[in-house]
Amino acid sequence: MRVLVTGPTGFVGRAAMARLGRDGHEVIPGGRRDIGNLGPDANMVDRLAGVEAIVHLAARAHVMRETYPEPNEDYDWVNAEGTFKLAEDATAAGVRRFVYLSTAKVMGPVGRAKPFTETDAPDPADAYAASKLRAELHLAEVAFLTGLEVVVLRAPLVYGPGVKGNFLSLMHHALSRRPLPLASIANRRSLISLDNLTDALAVAVTHPAAAGLTAFVSDGEDVSTPALIRRIATAAGRTPKLVALPPWLLRGGARLTGKGAVADRLLGSYAVSNAKFRSATGWDPPQSLDGGLAETVSWFLSTQAND
Repeated sequence: MRVLVTGPTGFVGRAAMARLGRDGHEVIPGGRRDIGNLGPDANMVDRLAGVEAIVHLAARAHVMRETYPEPNEDYDWVNAEGTFKLAEDATAAGVRRFVYLSTAKVMGPVGRAKPFTETDAPDPADAYAASKLRAELHLAEVAFLTGLEVVVLRAPLVYGPGVKGNFLSLMHHALSRRPLPLASIANRRSLISLDNLTDALAVAVTHPAAAGLTAFVSDGEDVSTPALIRRIATAAGRTPKLVALPPWLLRGGARLTGKGAVADRLLGSYAVSNAKFRSATGWDPPQSLDGGLAETVSWFLSTQAND
């Protein structure tokens, strides 16, 4: 199958390109130089000629400290309206399937230990998550009007070799040998390894039952923050220094120092169920949480050794 991947040079994009290539697809990069900038005024019909499926990963990424003067408009321009135009142009070019990588954050900023399912109502609270949900709704409209086979995968935190952001910071802390006051945290969070996500994307490209699905994907094993730290450390052959402080004290201290959002990610729960995608397609995450962490930690340690 001839598959175009947008965002081909990103963290997920590079891995998806490689995975789809190993599956025998003819994989086409859909970067800015290839199809132009995403937006409502783009015209990509000619550049999509002959493409049978699109894996749409490109997006204006979530920014913790937004500096752009009109972030809502910028997120919408690329993530919502850009996706809408890409889907319209895809149908005009004869593309059959459109796989869209969304985010679990469409459910809102505050998670819960009970996993979210697709029957729960989305409640995005920031410009990034709201734009991703609007993209989902736009795609549903295009699918209804044209018959385009849309598959939406909502992913939680993605980790793997090359990861940046919050997970990279967590690894630094977990392997630093400094005491971490998180031993008393009993939260529950879902993650997905890069290998598992690209495997789910590959299934979404070809499986007949995936057409029309909007579904969460995850490793399938939820974990608390202290358990995750221990397992990261174990993968590196180390023992973390976890000490117990009351969660209320940690939250209060974090808010006083302006790090309330960091505390929410470390102390709060955010779980999702991957049961719908597994049931519909027979997908089984090929990599265990420990396997994904071992691969990620090995990459991390190699980067430290080369510094």
